[in-house]
Amino acid sequence: MSDKIDELLSENKHIWKTKSAYWSFIRGGLRRGLWMRNPVKVEFKNKFRVRMKNPNPKTATRFPEIWACPCHICGGVFAQNEVEVDHKIGHHSLTCEEDLMNFFHSIAFVTEKELQLVCKPCHKIKSYAERMEISFDEARVIKEIIDLQKEGKDTGKLLQLGVTKSNIPTTKDKRRQLLTKLMLESLS
Repeated sequence: MSDKIDELLSENKHIWKTKSAYWSFIRGGLRRGLWMRNPVKVEFKNKFRVRMKNPNPKTATRFPEIWACPCHICGGVFAQNEVEVDHKIGHHSLTCEEDLMNFFHSIAFVTEKELQLVCKPCHKIKSYAERMEISFDEARVIKEIIDLQKEGKDTGKLLQLGVTKSNIPTTKDKRRQLLTKLMLESLS
């Protein structure tokens, strides 16, 4: 079948410029077509829904209560649109033909006992941890560092951790390395 994909891609370079773009299209189609509408997934999410006071002041007058769900990782309760159904065990990638059946099975044949509800921040951290093959706590630290650097607050965090101004590295990469070292040490 690999020859078929190569043929498809060479005939449609204007549609998919790379194999990665093609597999992204397939992944998205399976997620939208099977995962988003999977009755087991939908029923699972509805099973854990609770009503909560609307935290959004802009819509609270019209909708004083909203549906919410608990995060099975951090324990917080979030508006339903801030929670995702996740595979407890997984990082089911789809980047080549060999991944196709495993990815399909993870969506089409999922059972309730394989699922959990997680808030979007925890889901991002969990997915990163699985992809990088590190612990959840390590992934949380690394994601926090990424966010700090995006916001330009990495120097402030180093000062907060006790690094003197004169010892703060001048390059972003060196600051990231030092932050990673210090913040991971604090986990121990």
